[in-house]
Amino acid sequence: MAEVILGSVVQSITEHVLSLLSYEIRLTRGVKPELEKLQSTLSVIHGVLQDAEKRQVNDQSLKIWLKRLQDLAYEADDLLDDFNTEAIRPKSVVGGGKKLVSKVLNLFSSSNQFIFPNRMARLIKGLNEKLDDLIKDSERFKLTCIRENRSLMELHHNRPLTVPCDYERYVVGRDDDKKCVMDFLLDPNFEENLSILPIVGFGGMGKTTLARLVFKDERLKDHFQQKIWVCVSTNFIVQDILRKILQGCVGESKKDKIPRMEMNGLHDNLRAELGEKKFLLVLDDVWNENKSKWLELQNHLPHGAKGSKMLVTTRSSLVANTMAKKLQKLSGLSEAESLTLLMKMAGKEEDERKNRDLEAIAEGILKKCGGVPLAIMTIGRLLSTRLDEREWSGLLDEDFSRIEQEEGDIMPTLKISYDFLPFSLKQCFAYCCLFPKDYRLDPNELVRLWMAQGFIFKPPGSRKTLHDVGNGYFKELVWRSFFQDLERDPLGNITECKMHDLMHDLATVVAGDSCTTIINNNSLAKKVRHVFMVDMESCNLLELVSNQRIRSLFVIGILTTNTLNTYISSFSNLRALRLHSVKIKDVPPSIGELKHLRSLDLSSSYELMSLPNSIGKLLNLETLILEGCWKLESLPREVTELVNLRHHNIKRCNSLTHMPRGIENLTNLEVLRGFPVGKIGNCNAARMNELRRLTGLEELSIEYLGRVKKESDGISTGDADSTAKFWIDKLPLQHLRLSWVGKVGDDPSEYAEEVLERLKPNLDLLKSLTIYYYPGTALPSWTGELHNLVEIEIEHCNNIRSISPLDQLPSLKSIELKNMEKLEWIEVTENSICLYPSLEEIHLQILPMLKGWKRKRMDVNRSGDQTIHSSSSSLFFIPSISRKVHVRVSFCGMLCHMWNDNERMILAGIKYKDLEELWRNRRNVVEEEEESSTISTTQMGSLRLLPLSSVPLHMLTSLELKCLEDREELPMELFQSLSRLQSLIITECHHIRSIPPLDQLPSLKSISLDRLQELEWIEVTENSICLYPSLEEIHLKWLPIFKGWKRMDVNRSGDQTIHSSSSSLFFVPSFSRKVDVQIDKCEMLYFFWMADTVRNEIQRFGGAVEEE
Repeated sequence: MAEVILGSVVQSITEHVLSLLSYEIRLTRGVKPELEKLQSTLSVIHGVLQDAEKRQVNDQSLKIWLKRLQDLAYEADDLLDDFNTEAIRPKSVVGGGKKLVSKVLNLFSSSNQFIFPNRMARLIKGLNEKLDDLIKDSERFKLTCIRENRSLMELHHNRPLTVPCDYERYVVGRDDDKKCVMDFLLDPNFEENLSILPIVGFGGMGKTTLARLVFKDERLKDHFQQKIWVCVSTNFIVQDILRKILQGCVGESKKDKIPRMEMNGLHDNLRAELGEKKFLLVLDDVWNENKSKWLELQNHLPHGAKGSKMLVTTRSSLVANTMAKKLQKLSGLSEAESLTLLMKMAGKEEDERKNRDLEAIAEGILKKCGGVPLAIMTIGRLLSTRLDEREWSGLLDEDFSRIEQEEGDIMPTLKISYDFLPFSLKQCFAYCCLFPKDYRLDPNELVRLWMAQGFIFKPPGSRKTLHDVGNGYFKELVWRSFFQDLERDPLGNITECKMHDLMHDLATVVAGDSCTTIINNNSLAKKVRHVFMVDMESCNLLELVSNQRIRSLFVIGILTTNTLNTYISSFSNLRALRLHSVKIKDVPPSIGELKHLRSLDLSSSYELMSLPNSIGKLLNLETLILEGCWKLESLPREVTELVNLRHHNIKRCNSLTHMPRGIENLTNLEVLRGFPVGKIGNCNAARMNELRRLTGLEELSIEYLGRVKKESDGISTGDADSTAKFWIDKLPLQHLRLSWVGKVGDDPSEYAEEVLERLKPNLDLLKSLTIYYYPGTALPSWTGELHNLVEIEIEHCNNIRSISPLDQLPSLKSIELKNMEKLEWIEVTENSICLYPSLEEIHLQILPMLKGWKRKRMDVNRSGDQTIHSSSSSLFFIPSISRKVHVRVSFCGMLCHMWNDNERMILAGIKYKDLEELWRNRRNVVEEEEESSTISTTQMGSLRLLPLSSVPLHMLTSLELKCLEDREELPMELFQSLSRLQSLIITECHHIRSIPPLDQLPSLKSISLDRLQELEWIEVTENSICLYPSLEEIHLKWLPIFKGWKRMDVNRSGDQTIHSSSSSLFFVPSFSRKVDVQIDKCEMLYFFWMADTVRNEIQRFGGAVEEE
């Protein structure tokens, strides 16, 4: 690890030296030569680090020498950072919102003309003398200068093959295991309501991957009413596990209450959510071997409906035996399976895999992997960068340790991938062990912390930001399989990830004593530099205070204001301070003494009310996160002096009224989340027109836009001096969030539409647009011109009746429309053929008036102006959404739509004549489908608008009818056309008296009839013998006058007729045991059945086979 730490610190010192030499200041005769000598010495040291790191394993004296060098390097880094901080300190700040005067400190002003430069020269000379002594001492080791290996990022342009990060794509040899688990989950023959199956195997064997494969299997969607995934890990705390389970059950609006629930509340809420549901619960990575703790958890878990199942993944058979008698044990892959997986991960094509020489080398490598999938995947990715047999053979000579079915033996194999990382990635990877196992990492947060520690350096001449370079580091670590469980947003960016336990163990090994996580007051190493503390006590702080080396301090939970006041100034070398969910009301002024601090995160500190003025002294601060500090009322004006600030997050600071004037000075800002518009007359509030000076801003969120008013000469956001003339289209914004939600006393702006039109971003750069609580009636004209827009979210905009066309935006992947009371339709461009060419996800929620899509027709009137025609009804066009699009629709009671490439359809709020039109032209539709079968989905886009007469009924596998109000029956011809129908739902059609025959539909598996107030009977075909041949489930609910089934008759003229409703004509079919039957609120069915067929019990009601 010495090379990793020293490499980063030496690089940081070099950057400081170059920075000091670049300032246009007069240095004393002694300073500049000493700086140049230091730079030269560092270059020599950097060259021999790799050789020293390699040899120190077997040379104790060299190891001691490296530790001495490491301590001296940290000392030099801190000293030079002090000098650089003084060099950038602003001389003065002029108030009143005028421009910040920031000058490089004149080191030779009258007050410090001799003191500071002489001190600087003396201290640097002292460093050089110590380094000279170390270099002389190193001559006995005869260290060799080694050129650092180039990283894969530098080799990408030469690589003929690439390997995607798609873990499921590379699963090999688990088909039998998956079948066994699926058989368990789908088997109804279990006496217990909740049955448990542990999956057991060595770390890295693929337990979690197998559980994930099963969890995502399509067959489980309809089998379980609720699926929940909980990662347990080493801390088996029953209350925490119950919280996680409950969070997986409830909607977003209820999740905020869960952290404050005690055990009784958790118990009651879980019973309410899962007590009557058939659910699947996965407990991943369980280590607890204490039987009593498991029984405590089991006592609080609801048993659910019969058929509920639980999967548990664990490394220990002892853990599994505390939970169940039967388990699924994973073994290593066979030689053939291992070879297949290795070749796939190495990116070798089928013909290359048959190369016998390559195969022989691969078999030799695989003997060292012991069939462990994670080890094989890691080595495979490493081999993918080696292009011929000679390079593959090099791995045979590496010092592998044989991987057996014992925990820990995989480390030497995994370390090979680590050894091949460039040092810039090694230090970033090692730093990740600071977070506890199973911690969900935010890549952006991780990159900002790497920046704070000085791990990221821009290549000479690069125009990328440091954050962009850091993102490149992270992506390469992902590609090399150092992270897993990736979550992505519609833009394709990774939003969350985790480290596999084995990778975490590896990071801990290579980090040595430099990183530690404190749980339960475990002790600190003397050389520790980075500390993560969970629910710490003051005794830990006393131990920390005695260590002046700490550079990272992360605290979650218990930390009081008094404790922080007492100790904060002791951590003078901190680069990153992260206090999450701590109980502090204010931050002590002494925080201004942490002049090395780059990252300050106080998120979710709910009691925090203020920040001290001294925060303006943190001139190196790059990240300031205050998200979720609900009681924070204001920010000191000195925040505007943080000239190096890049990331500022004040989202969900509900008490914050404004930002201070002068934010235009923060010219390095790249992210500003939660900018609150100040009230009219607040002369201390930052003005909207200050935003245009933040020329590096890539992400912007603006709150309280309802405060923006109109004046005689334009739009105003404050007092008379802040009039109008604000624009943001010159900013390089990629993410824009606009919100009109206000505080008590705020009036909705009557100029909202004009304000939104003014907030036009750069049309070629914006990728993400979010609009909340907008009170206008129409979206701005520029939304249809955002050519690179990838995702759009519109929520709580209750006056909008229609969404202007977005269908021709070539990059749009995600559409979210939520909670819009008046939205009736979504417009598409007239005569367009390809709609939404890139759409991958559409989420429609609580849109009670939405009827669908319709074309925006533009005509030219006599004066030459364009006019818009509105169609009478959007029901005449059914949107057909491609199978590739993930569709989520909830509480949209009037919306008709099709998805899964015309296989599923919902018809809501339609007329009987519309149903007739569906089936009348079904022959023509089949012929047209056959003729157009050569047209690909990509040519047609992600969504098509079909007239009712063109809907391909013969392709439907699922149909839902809702809210048909104008007839008492349904057209029988419609159902006769549904030869592939597997699922039928009819709900809220309050006037329907009968359902036409469904019993001869060959594929029908599921029937659900719900809230049909006038339904009396279901017809079956005359003289039919086999009823419902494929039926698997039938659900009848809220059918108050439903009496049963009866047969249709044919009169003399050949027309079908219905018998009268005499009770003697009704019968109840006898269903087989395989059919799941659920009956609720069907009082007449129960009465008739019990009166006329006493020999039957209600429990026997099952799948249809014969009459009784």
